[in-house]
Amino acid sequence: MDRLSRLVVREEIRQLKARYSQAMNRRDRDGYADVFTADAVIEMGTIRAEGREAIVEFVRDALRKATTSHISHSPIIEVLSADAARATWSAAYVQDGDRLTGWGYYEETYAREDDGVWRIASTHLVTTMFRGTDTPRDALIEA
Repeated sequence: MDRLSRLVVREEIRQLKARYSQAMNRRDRDGYADVFTADAVIEMGTIRAEGREAIVEFVRDALRKATTSHISHSPIIEVLSADAARATWSAAYVQDGDRLTGWGYYEETYAREDDGVWRIASTHLVTTMFRGTDTPRDALIEA
């Protein structure tokens, strides 16, 4: 791939990550589902969900009682081919349901599907710090 094509891919992945955060914060189930491949995998702490529908259900249940703000920034995006990429994103999030503020990073892989749209193939959230609660990290993720 030429340099311009790689830059376009990086911007498309930035837009994908923005749609991910906005859909999650707005509780837009369809928009959230659309950012994942059908066979995507998500890992958060000790939790693992496989497949788009399982991921949507997991996040819906986990955030049922919370208002959230997810902020992903400072990505390092590596374009592997015309249809594959990976990235690491710094992350910050606020969840009022448990008075939780957290920091960490996402490690993700992406696939450009037959419709030409980039989607998340896998995402792994590593939380490095919580503030505002004495609840253990895994209990918060599983709540």
